[in-house]
Amino acid sequence: MQQTKLKFRTTSAVSDADISGYEEFLNQILQDDETHNVAITGTYGSGKSSVLNSYEKKYKLEKEIHRIQIASFGAENLSDDQIELKLEKRIINNLRVAIPNSKLKGTGLYRPENITQKDIESLLSWGLAAVVPQIGIKYLQLSKVESFILGSISLLFIVMMVYTFLQIISKSQILAKVSFDKVSVDMNKSDEKTLDYFDDFMSDVIGAFAKLEVKYVVFEDLDRFENKYIFERLREINLLLNNVTPERIVFI
Repeated sequence: MQQTKLKFRTTSAVSDADISGYEEFLNQILQDDETHNVAITGTYGSGKSSVLNSYEKKYKLEKEIHRIQIASFGAENLSDDQIELKLEKRIINNLRVAIPNSKLKGTGLYRPENITQKDIESLLSWGLAAVVPQIGIKYLQLSKVESFILGSISLLFIVMMVYTFLQIISKSQILAKVSFDKVSVDMNKSDEKTLDYFDDFMSDVIGAFAKLEVKYVVFEDLDRFENKYIFERLREINLLLNNVTPERIVFI
């Protein structure tokens, strides 16, 4: 009896798909300066990501595209507003991870860092260095000039100690809670009842998209949540974003 050989196909997106039926359309739409939002629709597993992957590879757009993948979550028992909030949070968290933390400093998207032993040692070192000259001034018989020099050195060390302390505070969990536009919000809190991420962080979100330094931002699998409001919010953000950036940024 002759055995039939089975050929398995991956269900994951590929980057060598035949895009001949889509290529001309994508070329036209992505080169149109008036187009800022593009929707690619299709049923789950129909090959939307494969088309984009293959187009990206063919035209070498790896450095011009940023992808935001939205992992599935239990949305069956959630209201549209709750789903929208979760999607907003996922998008913002993607931006927080994708952008170097140094570029987010001073914004509501900054990721607080832990205080290290090196930070503590540096702070104590400057403090000790500031105390030693003061001991010399108090217990040694010094001239006014010598006392002035030691006092100036001590003051310099105090300034460095304060600067180090502020640096530690600025990156630590102490400033995880930020305030802007007279609204106090905490990106680390899980209570979403009193928080609207895009509204509360609008200026920071727009700035974050600009800091990606790409031409295209791809939001994958948003359609599976069947939430029209998230598309309206992203369109609003894109409109504001393209008003403040010199280069056109397209949301896909």
